[in-house]
Amino acid sequence: MPSPASRRPKATVAERPDLPVGGPTPGRKEVDSGTAVRGGVAAPTGGGEDDDLLAQAIAQIQAALAHARAGEWEQAGVCDSHCRAVVESLIADPNHPDPAGLAEGLTHVRAQYRELLSLAEAERDRLADSMRQSVRAKAGALAYEENR
Repeated sequence: MPSPASRRPKATVAERPDLPVGGPTPGRKEVDSGTAVRGGVAAPTGGGEDDDLLAQAIAQIQAALAHARAGEWEQAGVCDSHCRAVVESLIADPNHPDPAGLAEGLTHVRAQYRELLSLAEAERDRLADSMRQSVRAKAGALAYEENR
């Protein structure tokens, strides 16, 4: 039997405009050289500045956490993928102008990734328990039918 928390309807991105969508989005249109519009909100596209890229990585991991907390795992995955791509481009530059600032920012991203991982593991465990209960219920129903 599902717990009361699992019976609650999940919020969707459409119901939660405060959650950034993140990642490359089909239909995304450029409004100037450094801004894109996603969901009616202008966001930096990373005009090449490392600070902007770090800010994007932090924003994407925060969005992934918000989506995960809302039970929107597909969208959390999109934000996660985008964050990883941004981080890869950041660490690919051996001549970063502020290595200490980059290290501090990446440490923040890593801490939030740990929280995201913890949420994902809890969801995995919840789903595994649900599957086990379903298998037991099916086996019980079959045994009942056989002994009727």
